[in-house]
Amino acid sequence: MKIAIVDDDLVYSSYLKAILTKLGKKFFVRLNLDVYSSGNEFLKSDKKYNIVMMDIMMPEKDGIETALEMRQTNPEAILIFQTTSDTHYKDALKCHAYDYINKPYSEEEIEKLFVDIFRTLPVDSHYVVINSQGIELSVMIKGIICVISDKHYLDFHVSNHPVIRSRMTISDFIAAANEDKRFLPINRGVLIN
Repeated sequence: MKIAIVDDDLVYSSYLKAILTKLGKKFFVRLNLDVYSSGNEFLKSDKKYNIVMMDIMMPEKDGIETALEMRQTNPEAILIFQTTSDTHYKDALKCHAYDYINKPYSEEEIEKLFVDIFRTLPVDSHYVVINSQGIELSVMIKGIICVISDKHYLDFHVSNHPVIRSRMTISDFIAAANEDKRFLPINRGVLIN
């Protein structure tokens, strides 16, 4: 998933990048993060992003102007405005923004926002919550290679991650995955994705 952070404030862009990196690991989502310090720098890149986190108050070209230009070449990007001002809601709506968050924001606010975004993305981006050793892990369904039943436990073999062990049944997992049709039973107690 490609994400652009466009903010002239290095403190906020670094903080947001750290939060998103942490969320990528937590939700098993590979994130490609690019940081731009101005709207002009962002527009010159000519890259297309899945998500754009845009500050509104920037010198030269503000976030609203930048977003309107971006929409001409990347209309499907999820646009999230971040700002210290409450006065730009109407302008943000004209840019078809997904959300508008006020600075300072917390890590929890950003996580809630991204959980909402994950729910709106195509099926390939959905995840399932697995409890392993008392810790709830959000695992992207497309990253699960196979699930193997071992007595009262399931072993989840996930790409780029060690095996995740959870006390649950195959039926519990299928229900948690909203009966995702990509899982094929190949033997009793074995599902492949």
